[in-house]
Amino acid sequence: MENDVFSLQEMIRLLCQGTQIHVCIHDIAGALGAKELQLPSAFRVHATRFCDLAKSSTLGNSLCMRCKARANKAAILKKCLFSGYCPYGLYEIAKPVVMDGEVVCIIYLGNLMPDREEAVCRVQNTCCITGADAHALLKELDHAQTVWDLAACERIALALDSYIRLLLNRTDWPKQKKADPGCRRKAREVAEYITANFSQDLSLKQLADLYFVNEKYLGKVFQSEMGETMRQYLNRIRLTNAARLLRNSDLSVLNIAMDCGFQNIPYFNRMFMGRYQMTPLQYRRKYSNMSKESALAAEGSQNKA
Repeated sequence: MENDVFSLQEMIRLLCQGTQIHVCIHDIAGALGAKELQLPSAFRVHATRFCDLAKSSTLGNSLCMRCKARANKAAILKKCLFSGYCPYGLYEIAKPVVMDGEVVCIIYLGNLMPDREEAVCRVQNTCCITGADAHALLKELDHAQTVWDLAACERIALALDSYIRLLLNRTDWPKQKKADPGCRRKAREVAEYITANFSQDLSLKQLADLYFVNEKYLGKVFQSEMGETMRQYLNRIRLTNAARLLRNSDLSVLNIAMDCGFQNIPYFNRMFMGRYQMTPLQYRRKYSNMSKESALAAEGSQNKA
């Protein structure tokens, strides 16, 4: 591509500059694999503080994942722009990106608040069910984007849709898709989602629903492409991040386990021992005083094991 063409990340920043709008692009078919379309995890998951708080409880996380799975399914079936409130009261616009009749990714514009009273009411009602921190969520509404003109936000979604299709056409997307089987792309997308959301309560069924694919098929494809089961991959990512926090932070072992998605401390200790042949506390004593380079080398050797 010519150097004067914006990357997708640059275009998102340009269109949303000066706002609190959060853009999340859910890749269905590996469309974001090309260099100009690659995005950091902040633009590929719901990464706002509000969403993190909403998903902080098991029920809250489950509710948010079910809501997203329904939205993805609606996008694939409708193939046109739609919008609505999330269970916690913020508003979101969804625009499927369609190439040759196939939805390749879905643009979500979120963190929108067209009606604060509606948002407050939904936060309070939903938190009574999920156990999420209503006070913290209500405070976080101050960082949502107040919206007076939803049509203007819809135009941002339509502009991103046009730009993504433009970039895909310039990368010869049909040829790229044909050369890279859909099952492999799907497995990599799920792996990237896990890497970005390892702290959440994830299951194969939830991920299958999220990517609109049969659960058993996804399990087979994932293991074939990644060389390990989804659960093994998830635990490896969690343990790698736990080891990093043990080396580089003063957080307690309990907090590190919880932050990395382990709700059962004995299970965390057992899994950690199995991977590193020492307890979390032993690991911290051994590596916390090492140089950064030595610690990274030690982690690298463990990952190869």
